[in-house]
Amino acid sequence: MKQMLSTQIVIPQGFETYRQFVNWKLVGTDKVPCAPDGRKIDCHDPNNWISAAEALASKYLPAFVFTRNDPFAFIDLDHAFRDGAWSTTAT
Repeated sequence: MKQMLSTQIVIPQGFETYRQFVNWKLVGTDKVPCAPDGRKIDCHDPNNWISAAEALASKYLPAFVFTRNDPFAFIDLDHAFRDGAWSTTAT
């Protein structure tokens, strides 16, 4: 049986102070940035960014928008968790 990752959403400490969140929804196999009401948005437009609390209150999943002006970095490892185990690349 395939083990599922936790569905609990956790915002890493420090991120919540930045108003750089959007929501996203799955459309087919694409992750589409959206407003809390589900409207498609341009996630690169700061006018569309919301707080962590607003993003978490939506029925859509939250996402953080990384910029050159915040102190964070992110590494995206595709297919890092498969068949209930982390890949050697991820560990």
